[in-house]
Amino acid sequence: TVVKAISGVQTVRFKNELERNITIKLGYANAKIYKCEDERCPRPLCYKAYGSEKEDGPFCDVPGFEK
Repeated sequence: TVVKAISGVQTVRFKNELERNITIKLGYANAKIYKCEDERCPRPLCYKAYGSEKEDGPFCDVPGFEK
């Protein structure tokens, strides 16, 4: 999912969800996304997720959403 790609957290945690490739229960993860302000940083590589002491931004994997 997008959540896993950004945060590294697997939000699909139940066997039934994994087998059917769907989300039944709400999954969530926290992440901090930073943008490199240097003009030499090309998009989308200018966006990175790092740990820090700043407040987290929540991401949700909503049940019923399919690829």
